[in-house]
Amino acid sequence: MTMGNEQAGGPSCFREIEAYARLKLDEYGLHDWQFGWDRARRRLGVCRLQEKSITLSIHFVRANLEAPHEIQDTVLHEIAHALAWVRHGERTHGPLWKRICREIGAVPRAAARQDAIRVTTYKYILRLKTTGEIVAKYHRRPAFAKHLKRLALKNRPETLGQLALEPYENE
Repeated sequence: MTMGNEQAGGPSCFREIEAYARLKLDEYGLHDWQFGWDRARRRLGVCRLQEKSITLSIHFVRANLEAPHEIQDTVLHEIAHALAWVRHGERTHGPLWKRICREIGAVPRAAARQDAIRVTTYKYILRLKTTGEIVAKYHRRPAFAKHLKRLALKNRPETLGQLALEPYENE
């Protein structure tokens, strides 16, 4: 995978990753499994056993284009989950999964590095009008935004009608 091109994060980069994932799925006999993308911000990838699909976070990939080994390892990590399920009915990061990781060249760790997803693109903050205290941050406009006049923070009845949703500006 050569992802260090001048259009880092461009369509060709994602096609390369898709081709790599498809190649590896086929190599390990997972011909009926699908590969795709998701918009997760708190995990790198996921293996959905019932749907026979593996997806990677588009945010993780964009944040790690300079470290293609991290992307490859995540693909292999999820393939190891699929193989552990197909071969042994194993759903966890247990010893069978770890053995399969080593067999296929993935690092057998359950969690990614702390800084693997370097995405902090909040779009909204929920602020208390009276004190200016930021009580929450959101990536998307929350569904409850139109009802703010009728809402209060949990166990803080004095905040009724005092909440404001504002655009997030990195301070």
